Parts: sequence; C-alpha cells; structure tokens
Amino acid sequence: MKYEELIDFTQKILEANYLPVYRFELPCEDLDHLDQGLLRHILGVKNTSRFFNDLFEKLKPGKIYFNTDLFQCTFVFLLLPGTKTVFYCGPVVFEKIQGNRFEELFSSLPLKDTYHDSIQAYYQKLPFLGSYAMFESLFLEFGKKLYGDSCEVVYSNTDFFDHWNNAYKNCLRDEEHPFSNIDVIEKRYEAENMLINAVTSGRESQALEITSKFESWLLPQ
Repeated sequence: MKYEELIDFTQKILEANYLPVYRFELPCEDLDHLDQGLLRHILGVKNTSRFFNDLFEKLKPGKIYFNTDLFQCTFVFLLLPGTKTVFYCGPVVFEKIQGNRFEELFSSLPLKDTYHDSIQAYYQKLPFLGSYAMFESLFLEFGKKLYGDSCEVVYSNTDFFDHWNNAYKNCLRDEEHPFSNIDVIEKRYEAENMLINAVTSGRESQALEITSKFESWLLPQ
C-alpha cells in the first residue's frame, strides 16, 4: 500500500469511530478547531493558533506524539514523511466524563465555577472510544508503515498511563459473573489484533466492520 493510500485508509478507520482527523501544512494560521474550540471559544484564550504552531514546530520526522491534557483529552500527531504536513487526531476521551466523574474532574481543574456548564457541555460533544489499546496500536502500526522500525513514540506527560486505570471505570459490573471480564478482554484483544492486521494489509471493509463492534465489547465487570 502506498503512503497516500495508507494515510487515507487510516483516516477512514479513525473517522468511522467518529474521531476528528485533520491534515494541514505548517505553518497554519487557523488552528483554533484542533481542540474543538476549548481554548479559544470556551476559555477565551487568545493566539491559540500560535500556541499550536509553536508546538508543531518541535515535531521531528519518525516520531508519533501522544498528548493527554489536564482535561483528560488525548491528541495524537505526527509529521508525514518528506513533508511539512501534520496528521492530527483528537481530542478523544477513553472514559465517559459525566455525572460524578465530571464533577470530580472539574473540581481538579484550575477553573472558576462560571465555566462549569460550558465545560460540561464540551464533554458531552467529545468522542468517546472504549479501547485505548486499539487506538494506540493503530497509530503504532501506522508509524511503522510510514517510517519503519525506527519510528519512535513520544508521550508528553507523566500521567498518560492513568488511562489504564480509568478506561473501564464507568462500565456496568456483572457481580454474579466476575470472570466474564476475562472472556471479554480476550475477545477485545483478538479483535484489536484482527483490526491491526486488516489495516496493515489494506482490507478496508473488514477493518470498518471490526471497528463497528468495539462498543459492544465493553467489560461487564
């Protein structure tokens, strides 16, 4: 599969899961939309495009950058080979931030109470993905196909792996069948491996079919 076909294919897989994906040349003057308007339109931060451009100026070829911010939103971006084009995906959350979980998170943010309702509405619009492992694996394989085994992953914050503790926090538990968790985990791992194989071999219809089933494999716990 040629680079352009691989890039288009990967973008289709991500968009099939309702994840925002953008491609743009650096420098870019209009980048306010990359966080779905959080900085510019909700928090009122000026020069957000300059902030993003300063961030992207540090990108190096052959590296995939994973970033999770204070709002627990994850973004992934990388430079496409031989270009100044950024491939960008996000924001996405891996837990449903609503109810008590939202109140807990909001209380941890350095924000005034006047932002409460607008931040709550923001979370309601964010895409939720039930499998962080699938998301990460997809980008790892994507990077390897673009840059080979020399591809590196950069995590930009120290608490990134807290997602592993929270990924299934809001799923329903089936206390009468606790070991059914293991069954579902095995099915999820099997499906994630099938998805990666489908993506790397260019089987688009199979990859889309597999991704459509992930929401049905939440842990019963």
